Amino acid sequence: MKAILLAVAIVVSVWNTGLEAKPRPHVHRTPTVAQAKAYARERLGATQYRCFYALMQRESRWNPRATNRNSGAYGIPQSLPGSKMRTAGKDWRTNPITQVKWGIRYVNGRYGSACKAYRHALERGWY
Repeated sequence: MKAILLAVAIVVSVWNTGLEAKPRPHVHRTPTVAQAKAYARERLGATQYRCFYALMQRESRWNPRATNRNSGAYGIPQSLPGSKMRTAGKDWRTNPITQVKWGIRYVNGRYGSACKAYRHALERGWY
C-alpha cells in the first residue's frame, strides 16, 4: 500500500510541475537482412527456402545494395532494372524485406518455385 501511495505522490508532483514525460518520436528503422531471411523462411517453407537462400546467396550474397557493374541489376534478388522492385514497396532501394518480397513473387511467377529458379540458375548461369 505504501508503494502505491508513493507512486501516486510522484505522479501528482510531476504533473503539478509540468514535467510529464513527453512521448518519444517514432523512429523508423530499416529491417535487417536477418529479418528478410526470416520473412522468406516463413513464406516459403523449409525446402523452398533452402533453394531461395542459395539463389540469393549466389546472386548478391544477401546484400541489399549489391549492384552488378555490367548489367545494373540491383539488390538481393538482382532485379533488372532494380526499379522493378518498386511494385513491392517504395523503399525498394534499401529495405531487404521489400526486395525479398519482390524476389519471392518473381521466382514463383516466372519459374513456379524457388527450387526451379535455382535449378535454372545452376544450369544456365542466370535466372
